[in-house]
Amino acid sequence: MIIDKEIVAQRILESLDNVEVFPEGALRYAAQVKKELEPHLIAALNNALDDIKDPSIESESDIPFFALFLLGEFCTKAAYPIFLRIFLLSEDELEDLIGDAVTEILPQATAACFDGDMQDLLSLFDNKELYEFARIAALHTVRILLLQGIIGVDQVVSEIESRLKKAINSGNSGDITWLIDFIDDCKLHTLYHMVREAFDLELVDLTFYSREDFEGSCAEEINLNVPWHNFIGSACAELRGWSSFKDLPKLSWRLYFPKIGRNDICFCGSKLKFKNCCSDFVW
Repeated sequence: MIIDKEIVAQRILESLDNVEVFPEGALRYAAQVKKELEPHLIAALNNALDDIKDPSIESESDIPFFALFLLGEFCTKAAYPIFLRIFLLSEDELEDLIGDAVTEILPQATAACFDGDMQDLLSLFDNKELYEFARIAALHTVRILLLQGIIGVDQVVSEIESRLKKAINSGNSGDITWLIDFIDDCKLHTLYHMVREAFDLELVDLTFYSREDFEGSCAEEINLNVPWHNFIGSACAELRGWSSFKDLPKLSWRLYFPKIGRNDICFCGSKLKFKNCCSDFVW
């Protein structure tokens, strides 16, 4: 029995809209119907961004939240301009749409779907009217793109140098601190003298970053073994450990698919035996 992939995609969307269970089966199987799911996820996120500006519309859908993770996992280039819209939301709007995903998951997903100009992201960081953590998330996205070799170091050094110089001249402690964090993480050695100048002028937020921390890390290598230096991975793996889902039961995909023996031909159409195909996604 071969099941239509569009039907599977619709059933995945139905389960992503259910906040009473953790849709592990749906999240794990989603990549199998990536082509069918992508337009639905993009539309859901686009509609949510339109609706969030209209106070008369109240949406309880969780699909836009899961769309951020799945589109990032899929590296869907068409999602990039939509992700850029997310950075423009207010603090309350961001909380309603993606909750705690702003500072870590949004940069990881945006970097995975990057299909534009680095200036798009830097202009978001430059926009002082935006929510502070959205600005920081935009800078974090640039950091991931640099560390993953998507953009060149020379261009980045020039852009970060000009912004750090401007921040030092204006005494903007917040921007200085986040730019130093960027310089340290990416080991931009040619800018270390400017960092030390900022410390000398007492312009760094020492509650976040001490001089001892900075000097101690100067000789260290770039650490690519931390999630916030990489593209988003499996949506299911990312979300499974979230406290909001930790105690929820899993949604079994046997609710959706017919009973099938391990040696039967898999229902996905691969012509492989079920045990060698989708058995990892269905239980």
